[in-house]
Amino acid sequence: MSELEIRDRPKGVVQNVGIGGLVVSSAPGGLRAVLGSCVGFTLWDPEVRVGGLVHCLLPSSGGEDHAAPPGKYIESGLPSLVDALLEKGAKRHRLEIKIFGGSTMFKDLASGPVGGLGVRNIQSAKEAAQEAGFKVKGMCLGGEKGRMILLDLETGVVTVRIIGESPREI
Repeated sequence: MSELEIRDRPKGVVQNVGIGGLVVSSAPGGLRAVLGSCVGFTLWDPEVRVGGLVHCLLPSSGGEDHAAPPGKYIESGLPSLVDALLEKGAKRHRLEIKIFGGSTMFKDLASGPVGGLGVRNIQSAKEAAQEAGFKVKGMCLGGEKGRMILLDLETGVVTVRIIGESPREI
């Protein structure tokens, strides 16, 4: 186990959310994702202590990938996460949103379509949050390193560990 998992693990079960995944759960427990150029949204309702995490790979499907899970794309991932939280008793006006990821993982390819993905994901994520009417409560975006995020469903705090750096709470 890493230092982060030992020190900051929430009480209860911690569920991993893979690429394209969307998980909603209630306290106690936590939701975790490892992000590179992908973007992760966390949403949490402090009154009912229910939260969710969606791990988005790309900004949009371009209208061509109808069989993909809704979490794969930012355009469908954020609305799907909101809907899933509302079904679990959250209220839209209480939801706290945070955005993570969007790293430039392949610096030598930054001018090409792969290297620019993190930047495009960040732009798309911010636009999606704004279009959905959310004021973003916290962010940890960009850079050239991957990061692990861990949403504590009891408190709504997201612990972020960027590779080679100390953990921080957002």
